[in-house]
Amino acid sequence: MKKKKKKGHNKKRIRKKKINEKKNNNESEKKNKKKLFGMKQRENEKAEEEKSINEKEKKPTDRRYFQCKIDMTFVEDSKALMFAI
Repeated sequence: MKKKKKKGHNKKRIRKKKINEKKNNNESEKKNKKKLFGMKQRENEKAEEEKSINEKEKKPTDRRYFQCKIDMTFVEDSKALMFAI
């Protein structure tokens, strides 16, 4: 009669391999996420810098710019008048 092979050992080894693969995949995914997050932060910083540069270079001839300035001065003057009266 032939001896039967013991079945448990190989299954355990396969299970350990799968667990290790999952751990390695998770670690590599975390590293990739960190890289992507860093890249997104750099892109956001560049975009903010460009916006600030564009705002500085914004021409004062823009109607909205003058409108805002006039409205603010009007509000401040009206408050001063209210307190004066």
